[in-house]
Amino acid sequence: MAIRTKRQRVQETFEAAIEINGATKENNQPALERMVEVLNTKFLKKEVASTLSKKTNLAKAVTCNFHKDQCLSYEKK
Repeated sequence: MAIRTKRQRVQETFEAAIEINGATKENNQPALERMVEVLNTKFLKKEVASTLSKKTNLAKAVTCNFHKDQCLSYEKK
């Protein structure tokens, strides 16, 4: 897919998620939460993990945050 087309589709999907979920451009958290919920309920976890791992920047950020949260949780015990 051409980069321009990809950017346009991402923007259209984001705008639709905002509208559907009652989010705003200033507070897009409801759209994010619902998109994650769709991934969690409509796809196999294995598929989601495989697809996310192909997005190296996102995978690294998620992994780092997860490990940080787990370490903090462990240290509080």
